Amino acid sequence: GFSGAVTIERNRATNQGGGIYAAAGGTLSLTDGVVISENTAGSGGGIYAFMRVELGHGGRIERNQASGQGGGIYVGSAELSVLGGIIRGNRAGTGGGGVFSSDTVRVTEDSLVTGNATAGGQTLSGGGIEGLGDEDVGGSGRGGGRIWRLWGSRRGAGW
Repeated sequence: GFSGAVTIERNRATNQGGGIYAAAGGTLSLTDGVVISENTAGSGGGIYAFMRVELGHGGRIERNQASGQGGGIYVGSAELSVLGGIIRGNRAGTGGGGVFSSDTVRVTEDSLVTGNATAGGQTLSGGGIEGLGDEDVGGSGRGGGRIWRLWGSRRGAGW
């Protein structure tokens, strides 16, 4: 994982993972001052991962953009845990402005998901988080469905 004063910013990928592409199995851990910022890609503007991801205290995913799904982070077939991290100001073209996940998403009460948005495309969903699996937000234990808007995140046109 990444810890300490690590910044991954202003990178581009045509397809997946503007900042990080991770598909090796195990856990990608981002804590203590790690910043994933201002990256762009087709999917997973900041991070595209097919492995478990933990965004802990001091970890930030912000101002990333994807033309498809997962402006901040795209997590497929694995759990995403936001454990005090920040996901803000990310944009996606079709779904999951902050987060797109096809599996379980856990967000603890001391986390912040804000100012994310979707715009354009055929499906406008999940300004903050679009989750296709189970969601556990702030320990509420919600299951199934989608979190369309979360903590001030928005969806719609205008950008």
